[in-house]
Amino acid sequence: MIQRGVRAGDGGAFTDSVPALVAGGLLIAGAFGAAVHRLRNRESDPYR
Repeated sequence: MIQRGVRAGDGGAFTDSVPALVAGGLLIAGAFGAAVHRLRNRESDPYR
């Protein structure tokens, strides 16, 4: 039996194409912006 070390960075979620990574980043940024928008509107409208 041959023992081998772990090959870090081999495979995983970040091997996609650059456009896919950019699209994912935009989705995360959009979700964050929507959350901030909802929090700001909730504070300014107490009757909701």
